[in-house]
Amino acid sequence: MSPSKPPPTPTPPTHACTPFQTTKEVGHLKFSSSFDSGNLKTVKFNQQTNEFCCYQTRDAQDTVHEAPYTTWFHFSVQNAKPGEVVKFAIMNMNKQTRLYKQEYRPFYKIVPTSAVDESAYNNWQRLPTPSSGKQIPDENMMQLRFKFKFDAHFLQNAPKAEGDESCGFKVYFAFCYPQSYMESQTKLMRLEARTEELKNKDIYFHREILTQSLDKRRIDMITISSLADKNERERDPPMHFTPRTIPENQTENLRAHTFSHNNKKIVFISSRVHPGETPAQFVWDGILNLLLSDDCRAVQLRSQYVFKMVPMLNPDGVARGHYRTDSRGCNLNRFYDEPTHEAHPSIYAIKQYLTSQKLHLQLYLDLHAHASKRGCFIYGNHLASCEKQLANQLYVKCISMNSPWFEYKGCDFSRKGMSGKDKRDNGLTKEGSGRVGIFNATDCSHCYTLECNYNEGLGTNQIGNCTGVNFPEGSSMGTVFGESPIDGYEGIRVKFDRYVGNPSRMTTPKYNREMFCNVGEGCAVALLDMAGSNPLSRLGGTVPTTNPSRGISLASSNWIGVVNEIKSEITRKRGEWEKVFGEEDAVKENQFAQRWLDSGDCPMWKWGGVVQQWRQPERKESMGGGRGRGAGGGGAGGAGKAGGWSMVVDTGASNSRRSVPGALRRRRSRAEQNSTQQKAKDAAVGAGAGAGILTAAAADKIKTLPEAEAPPPRPPLQITQPEQAKVESVELSPTKFSQYVLEKDRVLLPPASGSSPKVGPGLGNKQIFRAPQKGARSTFKPKSSAALTLPPGPGSRYRGLVGGGGGGGRGSDSAPRQGFGGENLW
Repeated sequence: MSPSKPPPTPTPPTHACTPFQTTKEVGHLKFSSSFDSGNLKTVKFNQQTNEFCCYQTRDAQDTVHEAPYTTWFHFSVQNAKPGEVVKFAIMNMNKQTRLYKQEYRPFYKIVPTSAVDESAYNNWQRLPTPSSGKQIPDENMMQLRFKFKFDAHFLQNAPKAEGDESCGFKVYFAFCYPQSYMESQTKLMRLEARTEELKNKDIYFHREILTQSLDKRRIDMITISSLADKNERERDPPMHFTPRTIPENQTENLRAHTFSHNNKKIVFISSRVHPGETPAQFVWDGILNLLLSDDCRAVQLRSQYVFKMVPMLNPDGVARGHYRTDSRGCNLNRFYDEPTHEAHPSIYAIKQYLTSQKLHLQLYLDLHAHASKRGCFIYGNHLASCEKQLANQLYVKCISMNSPWFEYKGCDFSRKGMSGKDKRDNGLTKEGSGRVGIFNATDCSHCYTLECNYNEGLGTNQIGNCTGVNFPEGSSMGTVFGESPIDGYEGIRVKFDRYVGNPSRMTTPKYNREMFCNVGEGCAVALLDMAGSNPLSRLGGTVPTTNPSRGISLASSNWIGVVNEIKSEITRKRGEWEKVFGEEDAVKENQFAQRWLDSGDCPMWKWGGVVQQWRQPERKESMGGGRGRGAGGGGAGGAGKAGGWSMVVDTGASNSRRSVPGALRRRRSRAEQNSTQQKAKDAAVGAGAGAGILTAAAADKIKTLPEAEAPPPRPPLQITQPEQAKVESVELSPTKFSQYVLEKDRVLLPPASGSSPKVGPGLGNKQIFRAPQKGARSTFKPKSSAALTLPPGPGSRYRGLVGGGGGGGRGSDSAPRQGFGGENLW
């Protein structure tokens, strides 16, 4: 019997453009915003400045509801000539000078002009050149200027019509990483088609229409849990605002099954009430990806909670290209106190649903983005009870223990933050925001607004390794700076990166989509720490260090330390409890803290069920190679080992982050280095790497190559200096590479017999290696005349070293940090 084919993915409805989402030709260029989330009203060419002046559409433009928000822009440009440099000026942007003073840059992606499905191209990245913002005097506006070079090498093989002299591709520009309403719908449709597949993995997944927007778009609600405690014959009761049928196919709009709330509480997560705050969407995606994975923490989360998730509260604003309001110019995050079904359907539906479930609601989390305050942080409520306030802030602290990009110091739990007025919203107060409105309606202590800056944070959190994991040798160094410590949930290859912590740093890289997703993952995992049911808790875990030679191991705060820290903070801010509550009540408030310390978890969150146990898989060889993006060509990077740990090296040839063998970070056993079988594996890796790619045949050879076929050891690696430097060449034996010691700003070579260590030769007056500052990663910047060569041989034993000028740079997402090669590089 042949296996049944998966059901086809339903086709999402088409986007109906607004009158301002149009296509215009200015000169030889063609501008367009006629797509979902597009925003560009008109374009004029200024001959004096030789730039294209772009004007954005206001939210609800030319209606009685028009709102003065013009921060979001999203448009495409095509018909540029190869190599042409085009200057753009956004003339009527809301004043975001603080954001652009932090070197914020717009985003772009490249799509072939002949592409049929443009959704397959999602390679958004920041502009390679800086942008500049200038405030318009006496107005709350600014002008944003940037330029872009339409390099022909972006798509060299793009098919073009005969006689077409354009570069063959069009470029999309946006204020931030976009995710349109149609993209979100397509993702949800694909997941819905996998419902039965997920069911076989003990995952309950249900998609329903909670209500419809003013423009009749779907307000989806996703339900995720395990199959345990599900009431097979009971579903949530229909409400008057819930459609009976699904408009696309006229099938019944079934509500989700109910669960026994004695064992499972509800966690509600919503996003995109402000359509231009796209980082919130990627935080939401990070939570969704974790919950649908095979990670043991995801299994535990599904067994404890019922997750209700709304991806877009304001789909009309998203589709129209608005920044902050819906189709009627309303900031929906100011109407949770008194919403109406006629004017605010999504807010009304959510409040009605959560009010009906208030006895079972454990947590409410609304996701946003912030343009002025740096970092990822939370606005929480100010509660009268110190015990409830401790639980309120403790959950937020646990997020910071699970994500390096979330900053607890930036969080606000003040009473003023629950009632302050916003000048942009006609004097409406924060009492109408989601966290305050839902708190007043349900009395749920855990109601939060998560904010993520578009650009960067103030620093990087110190988080510990997951406890209970036996890390491979050398893995204590942590992940590469700027990458998520929780990444990849395929379950096919063991990626210990997911369980490694992160040392604290005073700087942070520019935020990307992966980092936003990691903040969402931290929000989910913190639920387990609160209940004391995290099978891989980071509380009390060893903190990685950036300098293993010191031999210093730190540990992150354990439960007792975290509780005492938050308790001290509350006491300091509220003064002596006797003065606030009176002597009798103060005694009760002091007694609860000791119960918390003794229990090891939050008593209000205590989980009485079975905690999932993580079973560490065996380490296997990883054969995936990353596609190179650095200097030396576009070849593919070589393969590496799962659990191999790399170090950042700046060669001065490119801005790409590159990986090198982790020999300076870890010391492999002498037996492993000298084994004949290991040499055979290394030779096979080198053979594949020399061609710029590791094929499946080469991968099989690594596993099956007999000892008799082991090639002879390759000659030593040689570093030669130019003749004018008059420095003798030094032979560096690959098998002794791990004996090289990085000390301060130089490398000590292995000592000769009966002599002391020698300092490595300089390149001119420079040392080979130089550390820019204490705790920073080592860099190698050879002069242009310096040569670092490889002698001919069967291939390099080093992971990812590509011969013949293969591509370098960072690997692809499937095999990160494994592509490296080119000339003059380690």
